[in-house]
Amino acid sequence: MKVLDNPLLSRNFSFTGLKLNDKGLYYVNKKDFKDINAPVHEIFITSDPVKILSIMELDFEQVDKANNDEFIEILIDCPYFNRNRFLDDISEGRCKLLEEMSEFLQNTDFDPNYKKTTLMRIMDFFGNEGNLMDKLEKSKKIFEFNKIPAKNLSGKLILEHVPDYDKTKLSSTIPKFLHDTFEDEIERDYFLVTKTALEIVDYFLETTESKFAE
Repeated sequence: MKVLDNPLLSRNFSFTGLKLNDKGLYYVNKKDFKDINAPVHEIFITSDPVKILSIMELDFEQVDKANNDEFIEILIDCPYFNRNRFLDDISEGRCKLLEEMSEFLQNTDFDPNYKKTTLMRIMDFFGNEGNLMDKLEKSKKIFEFNKIPAKNLSGKLILEHVPDYDKTKLSSTIPKFLHDTFEDEIERDYFLVTKTALEIVDYFLETTESKFAE
């Protein structure tokens, strides 16, 4: 049974502030969890199936060799699996695993209680993975600013500081700088909200003159 992008694991993780897809496990930090349109940062944690399963106290070797029926039984016995959320098949038959789990629960007496995966538990397991703690603190800092970080860099700002800059290049150099210079969105936005306008322009010039020089 695959772990990455597994529909049962992915859905279960989605109720805990985590996201599992085909690339790995992410921590989801949102500016306002009550607002569906609020800005979101997805912080990469790990793509290691063993580590991903460990937070649910699941054994990789057991899961890896399981078929659908065996995997469902494994999850039913897992203390961190929220069985109540799988009574209804949200895929409406489009996902075999979700459909089979729903059918199993509807025809089985099961314990509705489960252990919640708290932020403390997530940090205990993954605090040192992918710089999670550092990324989360930066994400929180970004959300403290009531402005869109990308707007901190514009052609107008650059020309104000460097009037003789070739303005015909701005349509390509600014997007390249924002997209290719930083490790990820959080590092980019943290830079843009914590640096002065002059520092931003100086780093833009330094980068575009070296990395993006044609």
